[in-house]
Amino acid sequence: MIPSCAGIIAFSALFGTIPLALLAVNLVLWLVPPLRRANESAAQNVPGMTFRTANEDLLSIAQFLTPASAVAGLVGVWGPWI
Repeated sequence: MIPSCAGIIAFSALFGTIPLALLAVNLVLWLVPPLRRANESAAQNVPGMTFRTANEDLLSIAQFLTPASAVAGLVGVWGPWI
């Protein structure tokens, strides 16, 4: 039987790492020149859609979501002992 706190730990880890994973994917897409050119040509008609603004937006999401999910994970870890 899986304890009920395991779900809190798993989902908090999942949501906390999504913005960081998206930042890593953006970096990989930027490092591969054919993919970078394809993304830049696709985003030409979209205002504010650049590599820099996308990463700034992801960082602003990550600065709130990652610590909040870390706290939720700690609550899940400490839950059985409280």
